[in-house]
Amino acid sequence: MDLMHTMRDETGDSRPPKAVDADTARSRQQLIGQQLRTMYHSVLDEGVPDEFEQLLAALDGDSGEGGEIAGSRTDRSGEDVCDG
Repeated sequence: MDLMHTMRDETGDSRPPKAVDADTARSRQQLIGQQLRTMYHSVLDEGVPDEFEQLLAALDGDSGEGGEIAGSRTDRSGEDVCDG
């Protein structure tokens, strides 16, 4: 089956898209870029969940708890031992 026959837009129209001039294409690309930057910045502003921050701190050894992650431990040789 041909890819062009399987791809459809939201209206269900399977005709190829109309050609547009360079200015229109550039305007569309700029709008898409602006919307992507806005979305990216909104994701950055969401912050990091507390549980994830705790995990990162444990991995960095900054937790003050010996850098252990809940459910993990090491044996006498210092090798990680899986609790599951």
